[in-house]
Amino acid sequence: IDVNIEIGTAPGLKFDQSSITVVAGSKVKLTFNNNDDMPHNFLLIAQNKEDEVGIAATKLGLNGAALDYVPETEAVIAHTNFLAPHEIESIYFTAPDVPGPYPFLCTFPGHYLTMRGVLTVTPKSVL
Repeated sequence: IDVNIEIGTAPGLKFDQSSITVVAGSKVKLTFNNNDDMPHNFLLIAQNKEDEVGIAATKLGLNGAALDYVPETEAVIAHTNFLAPHEIESIYFTAPDVPGPYPFLCTFPGHYLTMRGVLTVTPKSVL
């Protein structure tokens, strides 16, 4: 593991961090602590696909909870399960190789519009 990220929630349907930076291709351990009084999840999304994924998650309707509100799309890079209040989950993924901004969000219905942030992938340093 190259990077250990801990993220939680903040009042007003927000993550406690809105900006995270990692190096392209790094191995990431992300621990999501849902320290809120309502359920949330964490999805890392392909560039410029956050609204597409948020809308797709909303369209899951009554099936959403069984699918952790994670739509089946290649735009989802990594995600946690749907966490009840005060649950914690760690996920492991490799940061994208292409530098740039990658949005992250909660896709519980209605949350994706405000509960989001950006994981910025920086180029590998050339030594």
